[in-house]
Amino acid sequence: MKLDFAELVVSSNFSFLKGASHPRELIAQAKQLGYHALAITDEATVSGSVKAHLAAKELKLKLIHGSQFWVSFSLSKKLVRFVILVKNKKGWEQLCQLISISRQHSSKGSYNLTNGDLENLSFTNCFLIYIPNTLEDKQVVIEISQWLKTYFFDNSFIGCTLLLNSSDYKWQRDICQIGKSYDLDVLATNDVLMHKRSSKRLLDVLESIRLNTPLKNCGYKLTKNSERYLRKKSKIEKIFFKDLINNTIKVSHRCDFSLDEINYEYPKEVIPNNLSAKKWLGYLVRKGIKKRQEEKKDITIIKEETIKQIAKELFLISKLNYEFYFLTVYDLVAFARSRGILCQGRGSAANSAVCYFLGITEVSPNEINMLFARFISKERNEPPDIDIDFEHQRREEVIQYIHRKYGLSRAALAASIICYKYKSAIRDVGKALSINPLLINKLLSNHQKFRKKDDNLEQIANMLVNENRFFTEKVNLLNDSKKVKLWLHLITEIIGFPRHLSQHVGGFVISEQPLSKIVPIENTAMKNRQVIQWDKNDINILGLLKVDILALGMLSAIRRSLKLIEKKLCQIETNNYSFSIQDIPPDDQSTYSMISRADTIGVFQIESRAQMSMLPRLKPKCFYDLVIEVAIVRPGPIKGGMIHPYLQRRNSQETIQYPTKEIENALSRTLGVPIFQEQVMQLAILAADFTPGEADQLRRSMAAWKKNSELNSFYTRIISGMLAKGYSKKFAEETFLQIEGFGEYGFPESHAASFASLVYASSWIKNYHPDVFLASLLNSQPLGFYATSQLIRDAKNHEVKILPVDIQNSSVETTLEFDSNPTLKINNLFPVRIGLNQISKLPKETMFRIENGRKNGSYKSITDLANRADLGKYELKILANSGALESLHKNRYEASWEATGYQKFTGLLKQCHLMESEIKPNALPKPSEVELLLADYNNLGFSLTKHPLTYVRNLLGTKTIAEQKKSSEIKTIKTSGLITHRQKPSAAKGVIFLTIEDETDTLNLIIPKYLSEKFEYIICNSKLITVIGRWQSGKSSSQDLSGQRSSITIDFLWDKSEILLKIFCNLAWRSRDFH
Repeated sequence: MKLDFAELVVSSNFSFLKGASHPRELIAQAKQLGYHALAITDEATVSGSVKAHLAAKELKLKLIHGSQFWVSFSLSKKLVRFVILVKNKKGWEQLCQLISISRQHSSKGSYNLTNGDLENLSFTNCFLIYIPNTLEDKQVVIEISQWLKTYFFDNSFIGCTLLLNSSDYKWQRDICQIGKSYDLDVLATNDVLMHKRSSKRLLDVLESIRLNTPLKNCGYKLTKNSERYLRKKSKIEKIFFKDLINNTIKVSHRCDFSLDEINYEYPKEVIPNNLSAKKWLGYLVRKGIKKRQEEKKDITIIKEETIKQIAKELFLISKLNYEFYFLTVYDLVAFARSRGILCQGRGSAANSAVCYFLGITEVSPNEINMLFARFISKERNEPPDIDIDFEHQRREEVIQYIHRKYGLSRAALAASIICYKYKSAIRDVGKALSINPLLINKLLSNHQKFRKKDDNLEQIANMLVNENRFFTEKVNLLNDSKKVKLWLHLITEIIGFPRHLSQHVGGFVISEQPLSKIVPIENTAMKNRQVIQWDKNDINILGLLKVDILALGMLSAIRRSLKLIEKKLCQIETNNYSFSIQDIPPDDQSTYSMISRADTIGVFQIESRAQMSMLPRLKPKCFYDLVIEVAIVRPGPIKGGMIHPYLQRRNSQETIQYPTKEIENALSRTLGVPIFQEQVMQLAILAADFTPGEADQLRRSMAAWKKNSELNSFYTRIISGMLAKGYSKKFAEETFLQIEGFGEYGFPESHAASFASLVYASSWIKNYHPDVFLASLLNSQPLGFYATSQLIRDAKNHEVKILPVDIQNSSVETTLEFDSNPTLKINNLFPVRIGLNQISKLPKETMFRIENGRKNGSYKSITDLANRADLGKYELKILANSGALESLHKNRYEASWEATGYQKFTGLLKQCHLMESEIKPNALPKPSEVELLLADYNNLGFSLTKHPLTYVRNLLGTKTIAEQKKSSEIKTIKTSGLITHRQKPSAAKGVIFLTIEDETDTLNLIIPKYLSEKFEYIICNSKLITVIGRWQSGKSSSQDLSGQRSSITIDFLWDKSEILLKIFCNLAWRSRDFH
């Protein structure tokens, strides 16, 4: 008779460093071995359940859901292991609630469960399997078995694991005897940790990483042999008694739950009583239409096509029952707006007219070609995904509103599964194998080479050993390339393995019922913040509502700018003004001229080196040009060679030809060059007769074409569709190749349009109010591409007067001085007073005490300041060193001396303050310019005086950057500068981009791959460098604001950081590095 077997105790790699196989690998192997069923029972988690569910459905293997726990048992005063298997939907709810309880009793990443917790929960819809340890005392097994039968009756079992120990037969016989004594069935299990025994090496490394112990020191802590894998049924039959095998089938027959049974319900609080969701949504859309008409002061902005689009969207939303989703998002946006929090939806939601008129997005249907199927279609079979950006400094207010409205039990963050990537794998596996740190660092710096699939591990191992002979005696690897090869092999195996569970950056899951009935909830490191055990992909598959509550620094800067503009206009025109983002005039040509000059330092999205290089060539003149600018400077279009054809056609240097009207309709807005994902969808709809939903499936499949066989089905569909429409076979093939290549780099038009609106707003503010722009950027840090010193330098170039931080005049935040000396005001630009928030290490509460202390007049002395603002010696010294006390003491050394002598008492002497008498004038020398500059950089991160290179210019022996730019006829130049930015884009194929600056200007450096490898240490660690290079030539050469060339290709470079040390000792200069 054919043997049937179900493996009921299996740990996948979602047990986080305890299992050595992916859920899919386990299910595929079980299917191949002819198992009847397989249970995935990861420890106190169901994070891998959706992946297992999908694999089991595809491979047609019965999947049983469950989990396993170490339970603190009062009877034996030991940890006892139990496996819980789900029978039905109610059982799934019970399991999720149990995991939630165990996790919420503990800190992030751990759990705690007692036998009392199990006793208090009804497990009539689950099976409990007790897994006794083979080394466990027989009396303990008897006590646990008795307890099990007492509380869980026929739903309890004993699991017997046989791992080829000498006592296996006796153990199996004893377990069966105990089970018989208490009427408990015993079932067979291999207690699986891997799908194949060949994964034992990887399992050992995972355990070494988890224990944070080198593999050679783990000893008996490792799994003792390689038997915990999915065995062949013939081997199982030889090892276990037949009854034990049959019992696995009995259990599996009674477990019928599937994740498809989960019925998620949207929260209902978002509609008024006695109104349907459909009617309420329709009412809000109509109300939004009127509001948009009032904002634009034009009732004609709602075109006939827009009305049709709205009706079409509302029909589909109703058909798919998504009204509650839209209403939930609307409620969050309405709350934010009621609190004056700037927010904006982006991503595919910008393809929705309904979202625009609900106020969720800010991209008008008149500004882009909307494709609603990019957002919602019936073929997608998943809820829409709306991303909302909020001011990064006020997002927490929105999160707290969610918790107040829905409670912690119904709202939690989605998980983010942190998986091994190359760098983390190199480190962790290297540490486990005791690879010398020098060699680990070497591979880390060359990991791009290792990532190529065609690389031979033997060659890489030899390369690492042979290239590093200078330390081979230390690492003892000259004759040990086998160990290095093992290291490299294990790295490739561990890539993609889950490392731990973290929280999504802002994806909230909200439900009508407690979430713990759907999925387990656990704690995060932050108080009153919880996370579910599924990630965003799992949520989409199961149809749960997720709203992305994201943080965007530029929104904080824009909101601050709008408030400062209000105050500024009131000062200039002596009227009360209200100024909102809708008051920014559209299509301002002065603003577009500024953008076209690449005068965009600090501007959202178009401030990087690559964007500033593109702007003078593209010369944006309207909003849609900004949409293209945002999208075209991306790795995809660069790799796809789309930039030059677009620019040539834009400059009338290349003729645009469209083979048919359909192709023209799809590509005309980008001059025949496909730039956006939506255009691929339109091509499929217009040229191959795809439905909108099918076109969206095409878009979603493009990125995965290299990984699966979906390509063939779409190839046939596109070719046949185009032939039916009258296109030639050759043209259809060419179109398909274009679409296929596009999968590498497509960017959503809707996403670019959402960002473009912020690009324009921030550009307009910078163009007309650079004083406001600087103050707002400084108060919204950290954000953007540039450090504070570069932002201040740029503002000075725009005639903005910067005033130093001062305890008599500075507020907590950087502000405009409206009541300052009128001579300081230039062209309606008010002086910018640096705020106390720019002083590093000064506590926030101290800043507020200083500002509030001035309400009774200016501070008369340092003692007066200390008394009124309740400051201690530490805070006074910070203020003195940063120059904030110069209005009380012109000599910074004297201010610091006086602050050092201050003594603050506690207790009975709290009202007493001791300070040494003031020292005689000029008793201490005044700090030099160099000392002041050094103190500024070390305490503020910038200086309002001279640039550091001013003081080392005579030691560098090179011309300034400005002098070199003026000598444009010289092909080869030599100059020096402090590194402000480092970039190593993945699309650049090893090329590194640096930006340097001196006291006169900035310069972009392009370092070819062969030089970036040769000078790797200097590039990564130097502050000051001298370079020799050639002006970048050709059509791609970039220019600065004055029209001069701004980029050179490097031929050689030197580290000159020691020159800084001679003058400054410890200058706190930091670059901003991007990848």
